[in-house]
Amino acid sequence: SPLNFNYLEFYIHQKMKLGVGGTSEFRFSSGKFLSRDSTTLVDYKYHRARDPLLFTDPLSTYQVSGRNTFNTFDWFYEGHYIHHFNGALANKIPFIKKTQIRLVAGGSFLLAPEKNIRHIEVFGGAERVFKIARERFRIGIYQAFAQSNWNTELPISFKVSFEYFNRQNQSWGF
Repeated sequence: SPLNFNYLEFYIHQKMKLGVGGTSEFRFSSGKFLSRDSTTLVDYKYHRARDPLLFTDPLSTYQVSGRNTFNTFDWFYEGHYIHHFNGALANKIPFIKKTQIRLVAGGSFLLAPEKNIRHIEVFGGAERVFKIARERFRIGIYQAFAQSNWNTELPISFKVSFEYFNRQNQSWGF
């Protein structure tokens, strides 16, 4: 093969059930190309730009990042966190319990010294599970805020998500 590179990446991923408090999930990662004598565009480590309207997987993407995807060859540090309250907060508000709306919150950060990028964001939202035929779906509305030097025009963004429940894994995508 004409390709010749060494890439090192560390990551920690954990999902925790916190009893009646809900579920938390986080992912922290860091990586670097140790050598890259011959790499192709496909082999680069990319940090994906945001989607304008869709709330994408918060454990691997950013909600209020810049418009431009970029790659890094040197060290980068990123972290993602999401907490589903599963009714722990919403059930305390009168009349909200009957709507079966669930609250969610989280955040992300990215440090890429090579590109002088510092990005941190937090988000919160409401989700509702419903059935169509025998399949479960989750729709959500979120608001995200960011403090960044990664090309963000607006530090606030409204997002929506529509997600399918995977019956084989018995889990949602995020």
